[in-house]
Amino acid sequence: MRLFHLNEHSSIARRNREVARLQAKGSIEKALAAAEETEQLAVAHLPQEDVERGKALYNLASIQVLAGDQAAAQETYRRALEAMRVAVGEQHDYFGRTLRGLGRLLVALGRYEEAERHFVSALMIHAKADQKSSQCRLLERELVILHGVMSKRETAEAAERHQSRPSSDVGEAHYEQTLQVRAMRSELDEMPSELRAFAEKNLDAAGKMFSEWSTHSLALVIIQARRERGEPFVLLLRGFEGEAYDYFVDNPKYMTDDPERKTLFSVWGEPGEVELALHQTLDGRLSALTAASPSSLDADQSSQDALLPRLILPNETWLDEIRAVIRLAHLIVVDCLGLNPGLRSELEAIEQCGKCDNTVIVLHKDRSKLDEAESLAIALADITGGTLSSDPTREWMRRDHPLLAPFRRVAYIEDLRGTDLSASGVFADLFKSAPYVRSAVRLAQKGTALVESGDAVEGAKYLQVALVLAQDIPGWAERAVTWFNIGVLAQAIGRPQEAIRPFLQGQAAGLEMRNAADQGRCLTMLGQVYLETKQFSEAARALLASLAFLEEAEDADYLTESFRLLCLVFQALGQTSEEAATQVELSRLQREGRWRREGAGQRFNAMLTEQAHAAQ
Repeated sequence: MRLFHLNEHSSIARRNREVARLQAKGSIEKALAAAEETEQLAVAHLPQEDVERGKALYNLASIQVLAGDQAAAQETYRRALEAMRVAVGEQHDYFGRTLRGLGRLLVALGRYEEAERHFVSALMIHAKADQKSSQCRLLERELVILHGVMSKRETAEAAERHQSRPSSDVGEAHYEQTLQVRAMRSELDEMPSELRAFAEKNLDAAGKMFSEWSTHSLALVIIQARRERGEPFVLLLRGFEGEAYDYFVDNPKYMTDDPERKTLFSVWGEPGEVELALHQTLDGRLSALTAASPSSLDADQSSQDALLPRLILPNETWLDEIRAVIRLAHLIVVDCLGLNPGLRSELEAIEQCGKCDNTVIVLHKDRSKLDEAESLAIALADITGGTLSSDPTREWMRRDHPLLAPFRRVAYIEDLRGTDLSASGVFADLFKSAPYVRSAVRLAQKGTALVESGDAVEGAKYLQVALVLAQDIPGWAERAVTWFNIGVLAQAIGRPQEAIRPFLQGQAAGLEMRNAADQGRCLTMLGQVYLETKQFSEAARALLASLAFLEEAEDADYLTESFRLLCLVFQALGQTSEEAATQVELSRLQREGRWRREGAGQRFNAMLTEQAHAAQ
């Protein structure tokens, strides 16, 4: 009997190879006939545990798809999955290939959610063997394409939801600024006639900016799409000297020394070269936005004719709000003609957010535009009877400026003229990885939702695949929280040792992104795991390290939890309840700045050393 099965196995294996050869040649009719005959022989003569039986079914299903018989192919794929499950198990490469084949068929049938589930399961199988394998890369691309199709279906609905007042916290404060700008209309009659027309033009632009469907609203839709569906976007930051030069009109007839009553106007020209190049490259491929303040509006920038949507951010909270946008942006382009305090702060914010590798600095070899903009502003200030508020620190930006040291992606606008930016060396890999952002975010969100609904196994699969897709995405904002969720999941299913690595990876990702909250929370949970596994010294170090990050993030809930766990750790290290409470109070004093952090760490480590010696 064994010899008989061995002969049949060899015969079916040869037939399977012949079917594959015919399929590769494009001889679909011959391949289909051969595949049907091979499948019948395999089912009739091979035992269920023989892998050639599963291969025969897989080949038949693949050719049925090419022949246009999708209904038959779906049923054959399901039989092939069952055959592979029996023959090699659910973690084998063959099972993963069969899942992928069925997933591709489901995409063609428009059953996207089912297809996604099969692709995710297949990618998990192949990633365990080798995340860089050809099968992994194929599945990653197919997931990206699938999510692109799903995203198009959702875009129109999202646009309708965000047509009116923005639901995002970014930009909410601009309504206060709008009221102030509109209130300035009452002062127009008191202004000199030379200035009145110029002021009216700027105020008309403000009205356009805050219309029901304004360029600002478009910018908010882009940001919300990133948060809700992972849609990547480009953020353009500008020094404005190439297209505008801000100055105060300081005329005693209608202006007081009260800074709130000083009016800031801007001299605007055509959109800058960098913005124009981005608009031409990104058209229909990737969303982009830039930022402005209500006091610095282009009179012609309405939703109909803006090159890039303007996110209107008030001066008072500009830096905090632009940081939130920087963290979400996949590609940040900084137009550096000249350096002013605002641009300096933005460059520093990019570094603080860990997004230097996502940033392209565009410099200008010719500084004439900088000089022309200042000359024009001085002339207009003189005409209107005002004075130019010029900043003596303005300077032309050069590659060797110390502020640019952390940035490796630097280009000159003169070298980018007439080129497709996506093909340029400093831009290329960021454009290539942009679609992966959408897939990674969607899978991480889906995984979290599955875990919360009680499906821990499937949820973990989605979270891990999200990290596989994100491995080549620089500055991915959700990396730390995804690792955090995997760690929490391992704890929840009673595997605390398996939670240690995810929390360590999450803390490292938080460090990369300079996110204090992510670092602090991962360290708190790491301390909890160490406490559960009786690694008390490690627990104390992790919890003590979490305090500074949580204080910086003003995360009261996790801060309280870290103190509670510290008290338990000190008790486990042999202290009484009173001594533990005293030790925690010392930590609290450290947090409040009454005790130098370095001193606290040295004193705590000394305590651990003493206890270790005492235990010996």
